[in-house]
Amino acid sequence: MIPDEEIIERVLRGRSEDYRDLMLRHQGDLYRLAYQMLGRREEAEDVLQEAFLQAYRKLAECRERSKFGGWVRRIIVNICLRRPVRELPSDELDDLSSSSKQPDDNPVLNEVLSRAGFQEIQEAVAGLPPDYRTIIALRYGEELDLKEIAEILDEQPGAIYTRLHRARQMLAKKLEEAKYEMF
Repeated sequence: MIPDEEIIERVLRGRSEDYRDLMLRHQGDLYRLAYQMLGRREEAEDVLQEAFLQAYRKLAECRERSKFGGWVRRIIVNICLRRPVRELPSDELDDLSSSSKQPDDNPVLNEVLSRAGFQEIQEAVAGLPPDYRTIIALRYGEELDLKEIAEILDEQPGAIYTRLHRARQMLAKKLEEAKYEMF
């Protein structure tokens, strides 16, 4: 497999058709992120196209070419955060579970999953404000550490830690409320 940085060099030298290889290589992970953040297939597809177009136009500005996927991930997060928040229909909430990586060895998330059904968790996450939903998607959906999230969001790791803590608290509260609504 040709490394990303080599493909980028080809594209910058005029072989624009090679950009398709980068898109195909990264589209699955990037689509999943957009979908986790927005919860709608059509919007995630639009964001993915917009992100790839922006990345193509600014390809010469990509400093760490070996980390092209992370660079475009940052573009996707920014595009998603600028989009208006919309309530998710219940059928789209079902689909979110298939786009998420299942937790294996994350004790906090495993505990939450054991206390509530996956559907309730997806609904609770979808109900979070966009910046908190983003942190949850990056941390648990993309399995990024705080430093990586901080780089993507161009913030300090301490600020990310605080926001993740608040997002978890909000999520716990929403799940607790959902539990009482079920009975």
